[in-house]
Amino acid sequence: MAYQSSFPIKRAILGVTAVFGLFLFLIFIDALDEAEEEYQQESQQILSTMRDLTHTLRSVEFEMTTHSYLRGDQYPFPIIKKIENQSCYFLSDLDSGAGFDFVYSGPESMCDEYSRLNLEALSHLSSANVMAYLVTLVDKVSAFYFISKDKYIISSPSDLANNMKGHQFDDVVEGRPFWANTVKHGLAENRGDITFTGEYEDLLTHQSVITLTVGVYNKGRFLGVLGVDAFANKIKSKYGREYVISDWQGGNNLSLFSYAISRPLSNAYFDSRLYLTVSQTWQQHMSHLWVSKYYLLVTLCMAYLFIVIMLLKKNWSVIDAYEHYLGFTQSNSGLLNLLGLEDSLKRLEEEPYLSMALYRNQQFDHYTSAYGKGVYQQLYQHVIDTFSQRLRDKDLFVQLDNGDLLLVVPTESEHLATHMFTSLERELSLRSCRLEQGGRIQMSMEGEHHCFPVHHYDNFHHLWMSEQAQILFSSQSIEQYRTV
Repeated sequence: MAYQSSFPIKRAILGVTAVFGLFLFLIFIDALDEAEEEYQQESQQILSTMRDLTHTLRSVEFEMTTHSYLRGDQYPFPIIKKIENQSCYFLSDLDSGAGFDFVYSGPESMCDEYSRLNLEALSHLSSANVMAYLVTLVDKVSAFYFISKDKYIISSPSDLANNMKGHQFDDVVEGRPFWANTVKHGLAENRGDITFTGEYEDLLTHQSVITLTVGVYNKGRFLGVLGVDAFANKIKSKYGREYVISDWQGGNNLSLFSYAISRPLSNAYFDSRLYLTVSQTWQQHMSHLWVSKYYLLVTLCMAYLFIVIMLLKKNWSVIDAYEHYLGFTQSNSGLLNLLGLEDSLKRLEEEPYLSMALYRNQQFDHYTSAYGKGVYQQLYQHVIDTFSQRLRDKDLFVQLDNGDLLLVVPTESEHLATHMFTSLERELSLRSCRLEQGGRIQMSMEGEHHCFPVHHYDNFHHLWMSEQAQILFSSQSIEQYRTV
């Protein structure tokens, strides 16, 4: 009798793990697609903000090159002029309201009201008002400043100008990160073009900023450099990835444990010469993957654990059933042993009678002595096969430890049980056994028949426990053999 002694748990778990890995891979690919889409949206949003900043910068440039010279030195608001530490300062005498937080800082000669530098500086007072107003109005703008070729500076807010001394002008200006870019791209190569400088930490505010600068010209005459600093964290969007707006291109690498993209911030109408770069460590990459696919990953992991637990439970049930099978059956034939009989009787559906037929192993002694043990084993198996083919599903077939065979049949009447046992024995006598070495042997067996009315007992199990001694150890013996 074949029996599944083990469940292929390793292959099952490996298969489930492979499917889990496939779904995990698809989720990872989907997360990369979403990250790519997010990157494109971030790039478009930054380009849009930069275009707005260029318009803002151009408006101040237009003010400086056109309106300031039209109005000349006719500035309607009071200003304060003072000289400190070899530097001249112009400050608004109005300390409140948008448009008045600006400072001029330049050499001492700027405070000489008869000097050309004084007249030049006064002509840009209205432009300083515009700078201060835009700093207050545009939340992305950190600072506006104008660096004159005559070595004075206008800044709003006033921090930059207040920290610049007249004799330190060259050192401070040339030390600013945007200056080299402006000289190369905005003055030398493409005069009048706006130059972009990627993220750097502002020395005064200690915040990350990007800078837009443009050379200011009036009728071909160079006046200076106009610049605007914008907060990098306000230019970038809400996605929270480690985006950096840089002056150089970084690496591009997409994998399970790394994520790096660096592409130009440009389109058909706009080229900033900057790059939007994101480069994440594997911890950051895994963190973003978890955040973006939290529900899917949790669902997938829970499903995986549930299936694995079910497979383990199935494996344990198979092992338990196999141990039960080993404990309740004979290993050489697969028939029930006495423990298996007792366990099966507890679950057997009751009928009015329980009939039994015991076939003693001694009935094979003649064949063993005449033909040998090999023939005996073939005849023994022939009896088991013949009886098993005719038994019903509810009938029990038992092999005792001494080789005796016991049929246990629940029936509706004693006559029906006698008829069934007689039919089995008749069929055995008519069906010859084909031997492996050739030839046939026709044999017959007679059993010791017992029939018990169930109503005398509590149940089948009680009946068996009460009558098993009478059934198994009856003095009656059958010694009638017939060989053809």
